[in-house]
Amino acid sequence: MEDRFRGTNEKRKALEEALIALCLGKNEKIVFIQTELLREENLIKEKDIGITELKAQAENCKAAQKKIQALLDEQEKDIQAKELKINEQVGLISSQEREKAGLVSKIDEYHAQIEKNDNAVALIKKQKRGLIIAGGLIILLAAAFAAWNCGKGLAVKQKTHAAVSSTAQAVIDEMKKQKGITVEQNKDIAENNEGEERITITAQEEAIYFVLGKTEVKPQSAGTLKKIAMIIRKIPKVKVEIIGHTDNTGDKEFNRTLSVSRAKAVSAYFTEKEGLNPEMITTEGYGADKPIASNNVPEGRVKNRRVEIVLKTE
Repeated sequence: MEDRFRGTNEKRKALEEALIALCLGKNEKIVFIQTELLREENLIKEKDIGITELKAQAENCKAAQKKIQALLDEQEKDIQAKELKINEQVGLISSQEREKAGLVSKIDEYHAQIEKNDNAVALIKKQKRGLIIAGGLIILLAAAFAAWNCGKGLAVKQKTHAAVSSTAQAVIDEMKKQKGITVEQNKDIAENNEGEERITITAQEEAIYFVLGKTEVKPQSAGTLKKIAMIIRKIPKVKVEIIGHTDNTGDKEFNRTLSVSRAKAVSAYFTEKEGLNPEMITTEGYGADKPIASNNVPEGRVKNRRVEIVLKTE
């Protein structure tokens, strides 16, 4: 009996130990599971923090994008305003060019009218000369008759000088008022140089335009050259000398060659565009050798870059 009871106690003890071991194992699993849950919870929290930071960065990006868009809108408005101003300036320039073209057309009409009037003036002068000749003949006959009556001979000496027509003089007077043009008429030379009269027209780059560093005559020069050609046509037996000058900037030999070539370019314009006789025209170029102002200042160099057109009459 006692042995059986002892055996039962041992079994119970063994069962208790087994239960205790089982409970300990479950506790360990529970602790492990709790630890894993805590770790997962920490990971979720970290992810939530990362998502919050990403959201904040996204908001910052949106704010920066708005600022950039605002700057782009301002720049676009500024560009549109500038384009508007440019269009206004282009319109103003076009209007000025139209006004200039109108003035050039009026000047051409004025010159054409002068040409027409000149024919009438020439006719009147011809008639006047006929009257003068007739009067002169009458006077000469009267003098001859008086000399014959007195038994004396009659000697008559007459000296004439070429005269600039009223039409040419009107154009000369007009050119004297033009910017970049200087006109000198030396009528006193006629008494000391075998009846020669000299008209020197000095045209600076404000009146006769050339391409920079080249010999090409720009279209803006047409008005000035047309006036000079009109003067030449109205002076009988005229000889034309065209002389080119430069400032002292650059190579001396290049400047001399450039001055000669520009003088020839003006001569070609007269013969090809205005129909003047090339045999009446000579050309020369002195480069920077004959300045009329100081080459040490910009204003002086502008004056030295010029073309002189000398008209000689007999």
